[in-house]
Amino acid sequence: MFGCVLAEVGSRIFSLNTVHTYFFFTLMMSGGLMCSGCTDLFTGWVGMEVMLLCFFPIVLKHNMPWLSVLGCVNYFIIQVIGSNVYFVSSCFMSAFDSKYWMIPILLGLFLKLGMFPFSFWVPKVYSSLEWGGCLMVSVWQKYGPLFIMANNYLNQKFWWLVALSGVLSVWIGGMLGVTVNSVRVLMGWSSVCHAGWMAILTLTSEWVLLLYFLTYALICTALFSMFELSGLMNFSSFGYFSQTTRACLCLGLLSMAGIPPLSGFFLKWVGLLSLIESGFELTSLTLIMGSGMSALLYMNLVFTLSVHSWVTSLSYPVTTPKWEAGDYIRMFILIFMFPFLFFFY
Repeated sequence: MFGCVLAEVGSRIFSLNTVHTYFFFTLMMSGGLMCSGCTDLFTGWVGMEVMLLCFFPIVLKHNMPWLSVLGCVNYFIIQVIGSNVYFVSSCFMSAFDSKYWMIPILLGLFLKLGMFPFSFWVPKVYSSLEWGGCLMVSVWQKYGPLFIMANNYLNQKFWWLVALSGVLSVWIGGMLGVTVNSVRVLMGWSSVCHAGWMAILTLTSEWVLLLYFLTYALICTALFSMFELSGLMNFSSFGYFSQTTRACLCLGLLSMAGIPPLSGFFLKWVGLLSLIESGFELTSLTLIMGSGMSALLYMNLVFTLSVHSWVTSLSYPVTTPKWEAGDYIRMFILIFMFPFLFFFY
């Protein structure tokens, strides 16, 4: 059933036909299952490579593939470097039976996830991809590295490295995310923040990590499809949309920032509960401070956009489009899904 949902989303966002959609998404899910159920590092490496190879045919099948070629090339180079570091370090750890080779393995996974100190490639890749490619990088390409970290017991021995990189990713992503005018780059820095959260959750519970990941996937799918349909690229064009569209876009940004009582708040809430139960009180405090600062900056950004767009709309009045079923589903995911998620926690 989950594969059918992915295929339907892919056929709408990436403009693929049904055969291509089912084939590539089924292959991608197979790679993800290899990563989530792997018993050794080499099986996880094969799963990540399968998921990476499925990324390029899907993104380049878009209506305007020439706009995504540069982003795909940059993303491919970064992922190849991360995979090589991961693979070579795994070979050395098996040959010399030393647990300290887990440090470069984690660094290779951090590079693939776009976490600190390797988050430099995120804005360049996101600015060169269409919204479908940004969705793939934000969600599905993170599945393999995250669950490899969660399944490896050596991840617990170097918890300090994972916690440090995760906390700094949240802080840096929150501070740099509001200094850009491109919506895609902003979503890239938001992806860095959530990657930091999910990396730290690999130290606690795999079920909480899976719940966080699936909820984040739903929110990203709803928000990115809204950006795709509205054609929003830069915040300077925010005022040329109708009042209803602007309100939906603002609520989507606030939900991604984790403002209560929107659905995105559930991600931070369940993550904090799991971290506190596992004894990571200091890490939870630093994450709260970083997320609170980024949420405040998001709210200031949304308020500024709302005021300027209201002034612009007085000079350029637009009609409110008629809502369809997909619009109600997106609003449910972004706003009203919050109370229902607690039944799964």
